[in-house]
Amino acid sequence: MVPVSHGALLFEGVMRKAIAILFMIATLFAVSACATTDSSNGESKYKMVDVTTAKALHERDAIFIDVRLNNWFDEGHIPGAVNIPFSSFNDNNLAQVASKDQEVVFYCYGMNCEFANTASDRALTWGYQKVYYFMKGYPAWLGADYPIEQ
Repeated sequence: MVPVSHGALLFEGVMRKAIAILFMIATLFAVSACATTDSSNGESKYKMVDVTTAKALHERDAIFIDVRLNNWFDEGHIPGAVNIPFSSFNDNNLAQVASKDQEVVFYCYGMNCEFANTASDRALTWGYQKVYYFMKGYPAWLGADYPIEQ
């Protein structure tokens, strides 16, 4: 058995608390990044939607933009979705598939994927009015056992 000093134990306890605090701060930043707000009035710039709302938007012919890589899209995607990989996502590509007054839903790999969030923000800066961010994305669609295309 190796003797441990009181100072070493104290340091270990402080480090554990510091790591826990950093984790909580990182979590708060991640959550706040998911719901973009307009600082002038506190309202969301785009609407975050869950899987049920995404399905309702799909049923009323909203445009679904899948910003995942082509090979993931080819493996399976929401029916009728258009694939614009995030690496090539720009205003011209979006304008080819959606007008600025149409409902547009952005999705990607799920909650840990920031591509759909960023794409939603960019669409707003380009003048799109009805922008929806499906944060849980394709994994949630699959989990709800909704139809897919391959």
